[in-house]
Amino acid sequence: HSKRISTFNWIKSKNFDVMFLQETFSSKADENLWQSEWGGPILWSHGSKHSCGVSILVRKGFDLDPVQVVSDVSGRYIILKAEVQGETLYMINVYAPNTDKDKSVFFKQLHGVITQMGITRNECVIVGGDWNTVLDANIDKAGGVVKKGDTRTLEMKLLIIDIGLIDIWRLKNPKTKRFTFRQRHPLIQSRLDYFMISSGMT
Repeated sequence: HSKRISTFNWIKSKNFDVMFLQETFSSKADENLWQSEWGGPILWSHGSKHSCGVSILVRKGFDLDPVQVVSDVSGRYIILKAEVQGETLYMINVYAPNTDKDKSVFFKQLHGVITQMGITRNECVIVGGDWNTVLDANIDKAGGVVKKGDTRTLEMKLLIIDIGLIDIWRLKNPKTKRFTFRQRHPLIQSRLDYFMISSGMT
């Protein structure tokens, strides 16, 4: 509870309009309490008390009108179609699985849902979260083994290419090595968290 309150207060102090959270460990029973603590709208995809769960937090007073919300029953993704200051915007918050096989299935499933919703490269899309996958092992990973023809990475790339997404941080930092995951023994570092945006938004 105290960790959640601290997180909410930190987000409020930064005055972010929209925030993506992963591993919320939330359930339907938590909604009223968390809503009152946050103060603004929250969109949910619940996991369990011990795993998964993603949510999108919207700052109180921010001009965002939810049009459609698609939530994964396992708490792995949430897709929000919204009107933001008069423009249609898709926001997709993801928390990919840890195992290679599950990742491939996850990205293929997510790709299918996005296609069914009619989201194309002509839309304004923001996809963020913990992808649990290295996009470019040459610059996004240090240590460990590089797997060639990795199906999880291929499925991730197919999704990115199909809806015309750009790794905006990498675009602005083309040669910088930064990592969001670190294992000490043996030392392996990876960038697993990404924000992708439609090419038309750059």
